[in-house]
Amino acid sequence: MSAGAGTPKRAVPELPILVRKARAWFASFAVPAAPALALVPEPSLRLVRYLPGRTALVVAVFEHLDTSIGPYHEVAIGFPVRHKKSTAVPLLPLLAERWLEDLGPWMYAVAVDAEVAEDAMMRHWGAPTFLAKIDIDTSPGRMRCTVSEAGRPILAVDVTRPSPTAERLHFPLRLWSKLDDELLYTSLDVDAVGCTRKLGAKAELTLEDHGRLAALAAMGVAKAKCIDVRWFDEYRTALDRPRARFRVGAHAR
Repeated sequence: MSAGAGTPKRAVPELPILVRKARAWFASFAVPAAPALALVPEPSLRLVRYLPGRTALVVAVFEHLDTSIGPYHEVAIGFPVRHKKSTAVPLLPLLAERWLEDLGPWMYAVAVDAEVAEDAMMRHWGAPTFLAKIDIDTSPGRMRCTVSEAGRPILAVDVTRPSPTAERLHFPLRLWSKLDDELLYTSLDVDAVGCTRKLGAKAELTLEDHGRLAALAAMGVAKAKCIDVRWFDEYRTALDRPRARFRVGAHAR
């Protein structure tokens, strides 16, 4: 460190970040589209609606047990969007259909419990990431995750396992984020073992009185209906650099 310098800047983790062993849970909740649209700042992104005036709030919980940057927990929140202008489509699975390659969640907020993961998310993808205490408690049929910051609770999500049986699944996970003046599109190939459910899916989201997610609380998500659950006993992928970059503000809403 040079004379007079402050705290040394942490090194940015190199890509790809290999996720060799993990578990993951996804839950989608029906929320009003108008306030959600206000939380997606880039005009070229189109919020996906599954009913007139309704979209989805997606909550993803990751228990990363073995990665190239070490173990860590993560909770990501987003809304499904598309980049190209299109007609209204029914709500599609969070993990996207292969024929709609521009569909994926806009990363609204990401909580992690390791500084190296925070650095990676912010510097490579620009995701609004913060350090938090993340507790994940599981039983054969239920998962509960709580997130707190500086001793203050932020949220809790409870997910009921969709099925006692599991199958091997391969799918793309497509993400949208913004870094400086660029809109980033990232596509991940996921290899997983688990189960999914739409009709009859059970999950609950609780938001505490905390300023970080105040805009979501104002949407009434505490009473939101669960419309999709995905439970992965095994989850493997590689977090690599964005596939495409777009100039922010290049398209009108």
